[in-house]
Amino acid sequence: MSAESRRQIAAAVMPAIRGLISRQSPKVGHFNDSEPVLQFVNSEAFGKLAALGTSCPDHFLRTKIRPLVLPFEPSRETQSDLLERLPAAVEAYRGEYKAYYDRCKRPNSPAMRDPNAVVHLIPSVGMITFAADKATARIASEFYINAINVMRESSGVSTYRGLPEQEAFDIEYWLLEEAKLQRRASRWWRTPSTPPPTASVTSLFMAICSMWSSATRAGSRCSHGAYDIAIWLNTYFMRFEGG
Repeated sequence: MSAESRRQIAAAVMPAIRGLISRQSPKVGHFNDSEPVLQFVNSEAFGKLAALGTSCPDHFLRTKIRPLVLPFEPSRETQSDLLERLPAAVEAYRGEYKAYYDRCKRPNSPAMRDPNAVVHLIPSVGMITFAADKATARIASEFYINAINVMRESSGVSTYRGLPEQEAFDIEYWLLEEAKLQRRASRWWRTPSTPPPTASVTSLFMAICSMWSSATRAGSRCSHGAYDIAIWLNTYFMRFEGG
């Protein structure tokens, strides 16, 4: 499949996935069809390895223990077929994640987090990741590529094994990890992965642009200060668009 065809399918699928998984909180997507990803999703062992899950805590804390595999055979199917199967696939993943949580939870485990997949893998097309912002979605993609590399190299010398389910759960829902997530949520202004409220951003940026324009027309030195602040804001908030 050509790069153009892969991107056309991704452009059709991503909004559909986003609509299905953004009910609890908004999500932003990232598409990756790099060579390591395509080799993995087109490999004979793809389905088996993806189901085993990742083996490194640093990986699955970003990607969840398993991806959502969306079967697709472009030789005899169209993107309409893929789109038609999406709602059932997303719902099945949620159900499996809830079952995983119910099987493994401890008496003091934190409440179940978002049950939607982070990583979505489509044979012949590539990988789509979703997160709260563009930067986090891109980082999740990079972490899963690291997981792919581990699977490939392990399978080359022996048999790849994922973490035991209970061990994976205890890491994912470790109380210190939960404390870190709660602290991050309560300090959004210092957290690169959590964008500030859109309305506040827009109002502040427009006010500074207005001040800069007025100061420039008046020939005031204040225009330099307003310009510096506007550049800082642009640099800061570009992080949430993947810039």
